[in-house]
Amino acid sequence: GAAIEVEGQIRSRWQMNEYEGALRVISQPGVWRSNLPPVVETFEIVSADIVEPMARLQMVLPRPESLMSVRFDGDVGYAVTFERTDPLFIIDLSDVANPVQRGELEIPGWLYHMEPRGDRLLALGFDQQEETGLAISLFDVADLDAPKQLDRVNFGARWGGMAEDQDRIHKAFKILDDEGMILMPFSGWDWDAEGGGRYHSGVQIVDFTRETLTMRGAAPHKGRARRAFLHRDHLFALSDDRVEAFDITDKDAPVSTSNLTLVRHVRRIVPVGDDVVAQLVSDWWTEDARIDILPGADPDAGDALGSVDLNALFDEDEGAQNRRNRHWRLYWGARIAASGDHLYLMYGRDQGGSVLATFDISDPASPQLTGKLDVGFATPYQYYGWWGGGQSATNFAVIGEALVVQSPAQWRDGEQIPGTMEIISLADPDRPRPVDRVEVGDARYAQGFQS
Repeated sequence: GAAIEVEGQIRSRWQMNEYEGALRVISQPGVWRSNLPPVVETFEIVSADIVEPMARLQMVLPRPESLMSVRFDGDVGYAVTFERTDPLFIIDLSDVANPVQRGELEIPGWLYHMEPRGDRLLALGFDQQEETGLAISLFDVADLDAPKQLDRVNFGARWGGMAEDQDRIHKAFKILDDEGMILMPFSGWDWDAEGGGRYHSGVQIVDFTRETLTMRGAAPHKGRARRAFLHRDHLFALSDDRVEAFDITDKDAPVSTSNLTLVRHVRRIVPVGDDVVAQLVSDWWTEDARIDILPGADPDAGDALGSVDLNALFDEDEGAQNRRNRHWRLYWGARIAASGDHLYLMYGRDQGGSVLATFDISDPASPQLTGKLDVGFATPYQYYGWWGGGQSATNFAVIGEALVVQSPAQWRDGEQIPGTMEIISLADPDRPRPVDRVEVGDARYAQGFQS
């Protein structure tokens, strides 16, 4: 077919539209944050092989801005540019050979996606001037020369975001016209009342009419929420992790009724005893960290036989501000090993040193914490670099009745602490105790050991 040259870059599917034999395109010449204004172009589609230019309109902006989103609806085009308080522009395409720039409206933030509804426009965007970063807006666009914002609701975390790019965001921004309801999956970072930061993920419910938007509740969801839909009067949320159903009889307070785990984010896995495996798993968005016990014959089973909440290992006086550090230490930095029916978990402390926690897994449905040992050395880490190695070695392993740990060299109070090989006796499985130490010098790039 024909190859069509246009003025600027096409960053999303919404910048192009075919309507009644005409192709309409809004693009912006130059690179990102160009000083050149967007350009409206129209083409006559004679056939797949013949596409003829018809008109070109260079838009007039109050100041240089970047084109952020576009949407066409019949004879009308909408374009949004970005600075901080940003205009919504309306393009009259009723005479496709003579497009005309009509009204504009200054709005806070900018619009990421627009959904036309006749003389109304529903839009999803960002508004960093508010306490929350995401916003849904309702516009009256009946008068092309004087668009009006009728309502706006802000939601999500302060640094909120969406899982989809502009080419797929219409699949997530679910507008249920018959129910007068909008479902929007979101995720993001925010500060909580305790003074700590954490990630949030869920589905925001918003009711709408022709004149108003009403904020309702948000269904909290584990994993990064991507899709939402209604089925048998229940709200369903889908993330990378799970499908979850919510009773929304009270839309201000959705209640989770059931969920199906799709995946677990497994950092480490070890066999425990003859019949089960232990998995160190985590949910990045809720900062949960846990050990799941699964059947050895089916370690991918949807439901765990038993679980241990690792956040419960920490004392309350450690403070909410350390929650993110705790997640890092429990999930990314932790090590696990097993001996008989016992599992050993080592994780670092903010104040330095490490903790070795012991779990009795003899009853997989009810794992029990049987002891915690403070040790003065650092939790081992492992390099995976261009120099190779590492994958075939270990730095945390049970050998006979001993746990052998390679602790890296550290800097403390301006002094380098040499790396060591630590030997911990497991003769009493519930009460491990250090018995020996071998100094191995610098060892900053050591690849672990083989037993």
